[in-house]
Amino acid sequence: MLKNGKTPDPNAFGVESFNKILAYNQKG
Repeated sequence: MLKNGKTPDPNAFGVESFNKILAYNQKG
């Protein structure tokens, strides 16, 4: 999720996408 070597910011790509990533990570 790194973008241009910067720490990913939830607000940068939307909370909705951030929640999808969290759900994906929880699935393992």
